[in-house]
Amino acid sequence: EILSPKVENLRIKLFLKKKLRRAGFYDCKIARTTNGVRITIYANIPSLVIGKNGMRIRQLANELRENFNLNNVDLE
Repeated sequence: EILSPKVENLRIKLFLKKKLRRAGFYDCKIARTTNGVRITIYANIPSLVIGKNGMRIRQLANELRENFNLNNVDLE
């Protein structure tokens, strides 16, 4: 299934909003590069996004790879 980048960006944003509700997610910037996708997450409580030892943010990156067929997801 091939979606336009704008539709896919909206789906990613809604996915993150649902997953990061407790962290106070309020926005994200999605940049597509030749190497993959860079997503900058804005949240009120960044520690809930990152998780202990970065576990939560790595888990999010894996879920994005699986759900949206993204390569080289870089979360900031």
